[in-house]
Amino acid sequence: MLFRSLCLGIYRHLTFHRQKVIVVAGSLGKTTTTRAIWAVLEGRIPDSLHLEENSFIRVAWSVVRQLWSRQRAIQEVGIGAPLQMGQYTRALRPNLVVMTAVASDHLRKFRDQDHLWNEKSHMVASIPETGVAVVNADDPEVQRMIPLIRARIVTFGFDPDSDVAVRIQQMSATGSEVELITPVGRRTISCALVGEHLVRLVAAAVAVGWIEGVPLDVMAVRLSGFQPTPGRMHPVPLRGRGLALCDDFKGGLETFQSALDAMARLPAQRRLAVLGSVFDPP
Repeated sequence: MLFRSLCLGIYRHLTFHRQKVIVVAGSLGKTTTTRAIWAVLEGRIPDSLHLEENSFIRVAWSVVRQLWSRQRAIQEVGIGAPLQMGQYTRALRPNLVVMTAVASDHLRKFRDQDHLWNEKSHMVASIPETGVAVVNADDPEVQRMIPLIRARIVTFGFDPDSDVAVRIQQMSATGSEVELITPVGRRTISCALVGEHLVRLVAAAVAVGWIEGVPLDVMAVRLSGFQPTPGRMHPVPLRGRGLALCDDFKGGLETFQSALDAMARLPAQRRLAVLGSVFDPP
């Protein structure tokens, strides 16, 4: 993997040095964030964007494929063991990185939480001074990375002091109405996302759109009706009047809590949680 990452890094430097690479990293919400960024920047979500396309071979092929035909690549990056993130940074040389969260995913492969945090932080620390780091203002573990960042920093989240803040005005079992507060104005949109942990990611995408110069009105139109990633708090009507919120793609410890928190705030005569096993429990 090290040899391949060096080869891809050299290839990117020589062939695609003028193009921009946008990387989405973190323990939670990467796929939803990546899809929202595609919607904001391109006005579409490609059919080729697969849920599992964040491991090295798929990442390399996806980035090269995008840069051959476009001026920028938008890529989710996931790790599962130590020493992987540094190889991604050398290979991709990102210009803009979104850091969504730091949680306990894959913690058993690391010595402790700090070891995992150090691994995640390589991505934002690698951004050149000319680049941008888009970071979650609500996550203390992400905020801990700020002293390592040389690039411009843009924050997103529910924190009202965020550069791009979000506020939930109304939430139902089938979606949310949210207000986006940006340096260039405010807009209210309706999307099909359920749960604070997913709604926050809309603000991340809007932050990227603002950095890239997409007008706020255009972003609001493109995000209107934005659908959840299948298997991530995905509403599925049941026979009769019931509704299932399927959060079954991968059950991490923190995603269990986020899903239960979202269910607790929804109006319902009866709530039933069906729990499977915890993915990679610490």
